[in-house]
Amino acid sequence: MKKTIKVEGMKCEHCAAKLEQMLNTVEGVTARVDFPTCTATLEADHDIPDDDLRGMVDFAGYKAVEIC
Repeated sequence: MKKTIKVEGMKCEHCAAKLEQMLNTVEGVTARVDFPTCTATLEADHDIPDDDLRGMVDFAGYKAVEIC
């Protein structure tokens, strides 16, 4: 599974690192967050529902505005 999340609310590289660290705690997930484009790219060995991804981004203090 590969998904890209457009994230709103990140203000710096520290924000991106915080979100990336949180997403990478999910077993089987490799996440990379890019601050300039405000996107998170995830690759996982299993399907993760979009609502779960939104919840993780929200919990980190940001907003997932688009998942594709």
